[in-house]
Amino acid sequence: MKVQLVTNPAADATFRMAAEKLLADGAMSPAELQSMLRSQYQSATVFGGIEEAGSERWYVYREGRWIDSASAGDLTAG
Repeated sequence: MKVQLVTNPAADATFRMAAEKLLADGAMSPAELQSMLRSQYQSATVFGGIEEAGSERWYVYREGRWIDSASAGDLTAG
């Protein structure tokens, strides 16, 4: 089944690319992706979501919860 990642904050391209790379490298479940991400992003949380038409959507939160991308700049400057 094809997996589509929805990352938050949406403006953090580095986080999105890290999650996509780990998925491509073999993360087989939201729990496995979360575990792999936490080596770099300690608060990362991944939830499985909607399945439709041979595709599944996983929600990937860098801060463990949804944050407003407009206010995320301070968190990405680290």
